[in-house]
Amino acid sequence: MPTSSKTQNKLTFPLHIHISTLFVVLVLVICGVQIWITQASLNKVLLNANENLFERIAGETRSNMSYHFGPSFSIVDAYSAGELVREVDPERRFAFVPELASLLRANQNIFTLKAAFPDGEWIAVIRLTDPTMRRNLGIDSNATYAALSYNPESNKLSVRTYNIHVMRLQSSLIESPFSDPRSMDWYRSSSITTAKVSKPYYMSIISKTGVTIHRKAANGTVFGADVILDQVSQVLRDNDESRDALRVLYDDDFNVFAYSQPELIEVRDVLRQSSPLKLGNINHPLISSTMDIVAFGAQAKEITYKGEKWVVKVDSL
Repeated sequence: MPTSSKTQNKLTFPLHIHISTLFVVLVLVICGVQIWITQASLNKVLLNANENLFERIAGETRSNMSYHFGPSFSIVDAYSAGELVREVDPERRFAFVPELASLLRANQNIFTLKAAFPDGEWIAVIRLTDPTMRRNLGIDSNATYAALSYNPESNKLSVRTYNIHVMRLQSSLIESPFSDPRSMDWYRSSSITTAKVSKPYYMSIISKTGVTIHRKAANGTVFGADVILDQVSQVLRDNDESRDALRVLYDDDFNVFAYSQPELIEVRDVLRQSSPLKLGNINHPLISSTMDIVAFGAQAKEITYKGEKWVVKVDSL
């Protein structure tokens, strides 16, 4: 008994030590909870800050796109209700070349302005910046613009070239290397009520991928403006040089219209890859890992890439 009592005394601590120990444990628990709450709050603050950053980036993107490509829609709207689409004489249509060339000069992002008529005739005014087109149409280096008028009965293309002051240089008549525009998506999907943007397609005459902004006139003629995708991608990249960011412009079918690394589109054009570029075709883990991004909804979400946290968000343009 004495031995047992002595052992019990050794294992028994005063009450104030128990209270002190309990207090220390309680403080540790409270601190742990506080750290967790602080971390969670910090993550929420950071996510909200990123949300605000995305709103600013989205606003800048809309503003840049409107500045560079908004005039294209205005031109298409105006000319789809103008005199050119009602002109039935192919020769008289050439009278509109000076004003169309002036619009191309003022809007460097537009490559072609064109009108396709229900009977298969069409006329287009093109800015000559591409050597491939010059070779295909037999146009010399002094020309800045070319006006093309197609006759479906003879399958002949009347080519007239102009200098920078829209003075005519030469005329020729060649076999047309172009497809019938009436078979193209931009013609068949045109609407009388509003201008639309076509699906991206490969323009073999210049070996580049582009889209056509188009609208149908009341008489069935469709007026359009061609825009090259590498130029749209360049606009996306304009404000990314100082940010570690990626931007992709795509539609509901995941067709890519622009990518803030335009080299990808340029390489595809060089390789003559005519199939549409899909979001899943972009060989970048950060992009391919967010293929289910549509399911994210309107809120920004965090993902991990190479051990770093990235914030991803889908926004409408």
